[in-house]
Amino acid sequence: MDIPGTAIGKSEPQVKRNAQRESGRTEPAPRRYTLDELLAQCDMNAPVVTEEEVWGNLRPVGKEIW
Repeated sequence: MDIPGTAIGKSEPQVKRNAQRESGRTEPAPRRYTLDELLAQCDMNAPVVTEEEVWGNLRPVGKEIW
């Protein structure tokens, strides 16, 4: 069931616009993070890992040909 945007209002982006037909309840929308919030969670002093360090040390697991 679709809830019209006028019923929710444009100032309430934290509410999903669709609801389950069985329950008729609205659900909170998934949290949307800003770039600043995501970067605040990062350890800026962590060592930089190159792609070669991640993938280069793995052994073949199938029929890869190198």
